[in-house]
Amino acid sequence: MANKSVEAPKGFHWMKSGKGYKLMKNPSGGYKAHKGASKKASFPVQTVHKK
Repeated sequence: MANKSVEAPKGFHWMKSGKGYKLMKNPSGGYKAHKGASKKASFPVQTVHKK
């Protein structure tokens, strides 16, 4: 299964949460790199529907 890298929307960044990610609003001073934070996140691409 392939992965797709997705940029966070403007004003937000991704935060690692368990095995996944959550969106977090950037602070008023702007985004600064910190543990678990990223401007891009990689997600698996599902190619077929499962019943």
